[in-house]
Amino acid sequence: MTEIARALLRSPRLLILDEPTSALPAAAVDRLERVLRTLTGRGIAVLYVTHFLDEVMRFAHRVTVLRDGRVVAALERGQASHAALVDILVPESAAVRNASESAGVDTGRVVLKAVSLYGERLRDVSCEAHGGEIVGLAGLAGSGARELLLTVCGAVPFFAGTLEIARRRIRSGSTFDAVAAGVGFLPGDRSLGTFPSHTLRHNVGLASLRDHSLGPFVDRRSERTAVAALLDRVGLRADQESPISSLSGGNQQKALVARWIGSGARLLLLDDPTAGVDVSTRPEIHAQVRMLAGAGAAVLLASTDVEELSQLSDRVVVFERGAITGELAGDRLTPARVLAAMTGRPDAALVQPDPPDPRRS
Repeated sequence: MTEIARALLRSPRLLILDEPTSALPAAAVDRLERVLRTLTGRGIAVLYVTHFLDEVMRFAHRVTVLRDGRVVAALERGQASHAALVDILVPESAAVRNASESAGVDTGRVVLKAVSLYGERLRDVSCEAHGGEIVGLAGLAGSGARELLLTVCGAVPFFAGTLEIARRRIRSGSTFDAVAAGVGFLPGDRSLGTFPSHTLRHNVGLASLRDHSLGPFVDRRSERTAVAALLDRVGLRADQESPISSLSGGNQQKALVARWIGSGARLLLLDDPTAGVDVSTRPEIHAQVRMLAGAGAAVLLASTDVEELSQLSDRVVVFERGAITGELAGDRLTPARVLAAMTGRPDAALVQPDPPDPRRS
């Protein structure tokens, strides 16, 4: 709200708002709507970028829809219904899932168990993930989906509730506990996951370094052999001794996936794993994620790509403003339904989560 107020102080002729309500409560959204109507009434132009489709219908006089970097539709207010926008953003023809990939998933033991987690961006979040299962986390910026990943890996503390990984209690904000329990984290921002000036070998082998230790030293021959096998597994052909920063973005992402394949992680946290990679690399990364789950790891996948969520996930948990609002699975799990649920208009196919069990609190 302070940033919005600062923008208004300059008496702009054009006001550009990029996801202004992602972290605002409902009352503040209503207040912003009144402000925008006052501004447009004075002749000020407003360019409003949002993924909340209900706000598009409330605020906008005209709507321009972009998909994959291109304008695909321009609508007047009366044409921009929620259903019409969902159909334009995610054509139902793109919703076809590969049933053979999701059928017969053998979900094993409970690897992740979160009960009534409360944090800076989480409100009473309870969920589980089993070995061999890919659980998608869907939500807009600030919804709690990405925040859950950061909480599980210990980067962000929680102040109430319990978190267990492989039956091991994890202390709030303890990355040490998370790593010791077998958590691997692939951040959406590659610069946070790589050491740019270090070699490809070091970046890939880092999570499994103890397997190649000789006391305080590292067995370089053993490490190179293991890293070569991991690079071959993800289809990355590059000099191990070259800096990882010399690789393309897609190849850097492959290297990070190889790192966590070699780590033997029990729980893998993926944050937009294919963001910024080329079209040919995307299915290769997807195949490796499925392989990791097939080997028994539990996977939490947060992604801004609804097609990726529907293609990879066995089920998708939907977040809004810090809370879980429902779940999609089976035939109900399509890109259109994921997008509808994310943007605040869940349809009848959205399964509501079970209420918290007071005996567990």
